[in-house]
Amino acid sequence: MTRVRFLILLGMLKYKTKLILLLFSLSTNCFSACLEGERANDIDKLSELAQSLSDNVNGQFFSKSKILVDIKCAGKYGEKDFVKTIDNSIEQGIRCLNKLGTSRSRDHGAKIRKYKTRRNNPLKITCSDESTNWSTLQANAFASVAEGDTLKASKNQILKHPYISLDPTQNWSLDLQKLKKTFFHEIMHTLGYKHGRDVEYSFACADCCISPEKGEAVYYSASKSYEDRRVKACKICKGDYSGISDRQYIEDMIDWKSGQIDEKNGRRTLLELFRLSPNDKWGKTRLITFLKSRAPKLAEELSNSKTESKLAQTIFALMENDRTKAAKRLAEVIEDDITDPYSKGFVKDLKKELRVELIFSSPAPTYQDQPSIMDMLGR
Repeated sequence: MTRVRFLILLGMLKYKTKLILLLFSLSTNCFSACLEGERANDIDKLSELAQSLSDNVNGQFFSKSKILVDIKCAGKYGEKDFVKTIDNSIEQGIRCLNKLGTSRSRDHGAKIRKYKTRRNNPLKITCSDESTNWSTLQANAFASVAEGDTLKASKNQILKHPYISLDPTQNWSLDLQKLKKTFFHEIMHTLGYKHGRDVEYSFACADCCISPEKGEAVYYSASKSYEDRRVKACKICKGDYSGISDRQYIEDMIDWKSGQIDEKNGRRTLLELFRLSPNDKWGKTRLITFLKSRAPKLAEELSNSKTESKLAQTIFALMENDRTKAAKRLAEVIEDDITDPYSKGFVKDLKKELRVELIFSSPAPTYQDQPSIMDMLGR
């Protein structure tokens, strides 16, 4: 019991009094009875709490859902609100996935539920990631996807899959609903799904199962109902597609994203198709149809393979899965010559997406691998 009492002493300096008192009670009242085998369950509790204190000494502690939380998350955003939010995210997400009732959604729910009982190598969440260039990443969180993924968050914190890293420069306490939705999005990534390489279960299931964050709520209260978006997201969340080139998946993605605040994801889904199927005729026709109501001139230019339009030539290069050629053509686009708002936005999005290669890769690439693209599009 010496080791446990030592942990108690350290914990008293580092963590909450209630937990220390509970552990002290177990360690003293249970000791002789435990030796006689009468309170084996208390031994398990004692072991678990001792481990929790041990982790706390290293700057981490377990939430109710057995998520190993970086103590800086609690310190920066308020322990009670932060931990309650991520625990609620898991519970609400599991209920939603089970309610969707397909083999795919139930399987996702079962895998997430296992995190709640996983003692060895639990799911970890950090707010101490000093190694990531968050402004370059252009995201406020990311997650590991597979065994072998590691993150050296700081000098004293090296994480192995599964883990979630939150941007430490964000004030998550200002929008706990955003934290809740972001966490569930990232936890779906830990099941093995990457943006651009796999079905967008992360985005879709977060939209389906978690209520909108503040920015979304304002947008949808002024225009389309969020319920319409949620129903379409749920169709993808519970879907069992062959992959991102599955035509039903592409149609469902376009239907979900069209007219939404982040409509570019519908377009991006079509562009992603060409990574797997360069020069896909169906994909080209569907992209032109998609653009007809949004950018009629661009749609017409794409119908002409000999067009002089640099933007159309950029898209043709993407259809050939030639990113370097696409970057060259896009660098030649004169934005002032483009009149319709959608095409202007298209150019800006493509520059941003090619810079970080979001169309074709995830997580964000190491930019030194593509200096020519960076030079062409401007750093």
